[in-house]
Amino acid sequence: MAQIQLNLYTPVREPTTLLKAVREGLAPFITKTTPHQQEQSGQEMAELELMDGTALTVRMYYDPVFLIGYLAQMVDFFRRMETSHRRAKAFVLSCVPKFQGMVSIRFETTEEKARTNCLMRGIFMAAARLDALTAAADGSLYQPDGRLLLGASGDSQVGEEELEEFGTSETAQPGENGQKSSPTSENRELLAARGIDTPRELTAFVGEHPSCQRTAEEIAHRASALFAAAVCAETIQNGAAPLVAKKVVERLNQTLGGGLMEWTTSRERAYLEDEKPPMGDTIDFAWKYEACQVLLWVLGHRELSFPDRSCNASGIGSVLWNCGGMEKLLTARPHRTEEEIWQQADLTFRCQWACRQAAAQRKGMPGKLNQGVVYERAWAFRWLLGDGDWEDMDPNRV
Repeated sequence: MAQIQLNLYTPVREPTTLLKAVREGLAPFITKTTPHQQEQSGQEMAELELMDGTALTVRMYYDPVFLIGYLAQMVDFFRRMETSHRRAKAFVLSCVPKFQGMVSIRFETTEEKARTNCLMRGIFMAAARLDALTAAADGSLYQPDGRLLLGASGDSQVGEEELEEFGTSETAQPGENGQKSSPTSENRELLAARGIDTPRELTAFVGEHPSCQRTAEEIAHRASALFAAAVCAETIQNGAAPLVAKKVVERLNQTLGGGLMEWTTSRERAYLEDEKPPMGDTIDFAWKYEACQVLLWVLGHRELSFPDRSCNASGIGSVLWNCGGMEKLLTARPHRTEEEIWQQADLTFRCQWACRQAAAQRKGMPGKLNQGVVYERAWAFRWLLGDGDWEDMDPNRV
């Protein structure tokens, strides 16, 4: 199998902090950590055992003499680079002197793309915790949000105006000019109170006040399918065999009155029918409780707290296991109004923007936002507002 190696360059030097950040970023994948003290001064190594039985190796370098020589080579590499992205080049060169630690992460790849994507997402989350830039084998540098800051061939996915304008966006105040506060301005005020400043306009959606494009029945079917995939993934994560997880889904289908598999997407159906589901898919689908929570909220069955923590999966389960069938799920409670849906969608998109900006600036998540929760909620709201079919959307669009 091929291997991927990524190096995280960070101002953080303390090895315990370095390993902790990597473990937290990759927490959903890890079953065991085995640390090994290396003989070389200023270098430590740990092995993280993953759910699929493979290992991910983490080496932490914090010896000043080693790093000075290593970073000098990096400076020389980027200084010689010919690129039209001059500001990105200057930005990289200004960052290098601040690095005091390096984390080298190596893992084997498989044919399972979802597994690799999930591991990469976890590594970028670790990079955000460490204020780190991530380097690929060819020397290309990536921001914690996964975008290419400066490639080995001089290309970049980051606009020069972004590097110039970090943290300088103007924010209008709610109710300015004597006008009544709108849901958008109320959200900006709520976020500002938590130390999260967002601009007045963010996306094509923000400010246009789109309406919900899904019927109640579509929403209930989508919530049920998401819950089925999530509960199957959670059952497997807890150590049960896939056959046991399938039986749990079959019981859910009976509880809802049948038809569950007809409401799933092709990817969800493939996962639920797989006798040996891939680890990456299991990790990914376990997160779908967060999107399910949004859809149940629209139907009046749940409340949405601030997205700084994971939802209560048991609470979601209590709704779907005890609803008494699809008809009662649809009629048991008053549904949310268009205004309520838009206000929560706008809040979520603003949180998503703030997460992306923090990652781009190599800062911690503002207001203690949970990036995974925000990502899943944004996916659900974009589907509700008609941004595309469930599997075809781009939830990263901000």
